[in-house]
Amino acid sequence: MTTNQVLTGVSLILVLAVGSQILASRLRIPALIVLLPVGFAAGALIDDVNPERLLGAAFSPLVSLAVAVILYDAGLGLDLARLKGHTRRVAAATMPRGGARTHPTGRNRPCAR
Repeated sequence: MTTNQVLTGVSLILVLAVGSQILASRLRIPALIVLLPVGFAAGALIDDVNPERLLGAAFSPLVSLAVAVILYDAGLGLDLARLKGHTRRVAAATMPRGGARTHPTGRNRPCAR
């Protein structure tokens, strides 16, 4: 890919992402509801929006980092006091397993069933 193609693709992604965020805030809906369909449509209809081609070998680590940030943010925003009944029991039961599984000394071992 040429430099112009990369810049066009990245610029288009940024414009679509910011536009989706603005639209979602004006409609007072979660941004993800707008971002997902816009991203799927852009990926299917426009050749310049192909993250694997734009980012090359950095694509996989960046996706992993983005998922980690999203999960971290969701965890910070989780209010366990608002969870009730079965949902609270499931969340409380899975948290220690997830922590043990992802701990650096846990060596990413599978959870016991």
